[in-house]
Amino acid sequence: MRDLDVDGPAARSRPRPREPARESAPRELDFDSSDLAETEDFLVRTYTKMRISGEGRMCRARIQRRCLGSLSIDELSFSYDMGYDANPLGKILLCRVRRGRIEENFIGEPQHVLAAGELAMIGPPELPHSGRVRHAGYQLIGFDPALLDRVAPNAPDRAHEPVRLTGHRPVSVAAGNRLTALIDYLRDHILADPSAASAPLVIDTAAAHLAVATLNAFPHSALLDPTPTDRRDSAQPVLLRRPWRSSRKTLTKTSRWRTSPPTST
Repeated sequence: MRDLDVDGPAARSRPRPREPARESAPRELDFDSSDLAETEDFLVRTYTKMRISGEGRMCRARIQRRCLGSLSIDELSFSYDMGYDANPLGKILLCRVRRGRIEENFIGEPQHVLAAGELAMIGPPELPHSGRVRHAGYQLIGFDPALLDRVAPNAPDRAHEPVRLTGHRPVSVAAGNRLTALIDYLRDHILADPSAASAPLVIDTAAAHLAVATLNAFPHSALLDPTPTDRRDSAQPVLLRRPWRSSRKTLTKTSRWRTSPPTST
C-alpha cells in the first residue's frame, strides 16, 4: 500500500467497519475527514483517549486499518500539523514514517523525532505521551504486549515482571529493515489473502513471528540464554515441546534475527 494522498477534495467522515463476527477473521476500517472534532473522536475510539489540535488550511486526515486477529496495521496520513496529548496506549505500537515527521514527548525523556524512513516504538504502552504530527504519512503496527511473554521469558531478576521493550529505536538499521520486511509480508501476502487471514493457525504463527522479530529489532528485558527447561526440551521430540518454544529459539544473545524461517532441531 502506497502512502495515502490527502491533497484531494475534503470528504466527510466515513468510518466503515467491515468485519465478520469471528475474532480471528480480518477486519477493515476506513476513515476520511477534514473535521477536527470527528478526527479526534475516531482516534479516541481507535487508539486511546486524547485531545488533538490542528494547524493548516485543510485539516484532512485519512486512516485505514487492517487487522489480523489482535494485530493491527494502520496507514495514516495528515495534511496538516496535528498536535496531540494522549493517555497510555495499553499496547505496543510501532511507527514507521513514510513522509513528513513526528515529534514525540514522554515524561522524563528528551523529545523523540521520527523522520521519513525511520521506525520506532510509540510508548512505553503504560505511559501517557504528547507530540506533533507534521504533515506526515506513516504506518502504525499494534499488538498486545503479552505476545512478547509468549515467545521469550524475562531475565531472572525480573521474572515476576512481563517482558518489555526497553528502547524506542531498533538496535541497528539491519534489524529494523528485517522487521519492516516482515510487516510488509503480513500486509501484502497474509492480509491480502482472506483464507489465510482468517485461519487461526496462520494468525497465531504470524503473531509469534512478529513478536520474535520485534524482540530482535528492539532492546528488551527478555532472557535469551537457554534455560534448564530448554535443555530438557532439546532431548524430546519436536511435537512434545511446549508451544512457542521454536519461536524463542530464533533469538540469540546479539539480538540478531535469522532471515530464514525458524526451524526446530
